[in-house]
Amino acid sequence: MIWGSPQEVSPKEFPQFWANLAANLAQVAWLLWGGPRGIITTMTDRLDEVARDFNAARDEAAELRKRLTAVQATLADLRPKVTAAIVDAVRNGTKTQIEISRATGYTAERIRQICREAGIPPPESPRAAGVRRPSAE
Repeated sequence: MIWGSPQEVSPKEFPQFWANLAANLAQVAWLLWGGPRGIITTMTDRLDEVARDFNAARDEAAELRKRLTAVQATLADLRPKVTAAIVDAVRNGTKTQIEISRATGYTAERIRQICREAGIPPPESPRAAGVRRPSAE
């Protein structure tokens, strides 16, 4: 009998009972704590690693929030300047709608809205002027 209680083990089997019990307990302990895929060790190491990464990401997010606030304030300061520059470029005819769009990242519709808000006619789009894209032939 391997797992029986000491009362169930005959005196003749008693040393073997303790040897088997010790071996089985050692195997269970090795699997739980010390083995290459030990449940407790691996989970604890993984938890520590994941928690460390999580805390680092949380700290980085806090830093990014601070930077985001500063960048949003800068954008708010620059928007009227960009709008004024677009209006000047359209009034003076120095830039086409495509050039303004490429420089600012604004869509053609947003450029037209800015011009309408400023009370000037929007620049003509290349298609309205009869310019066609080169064919892919």
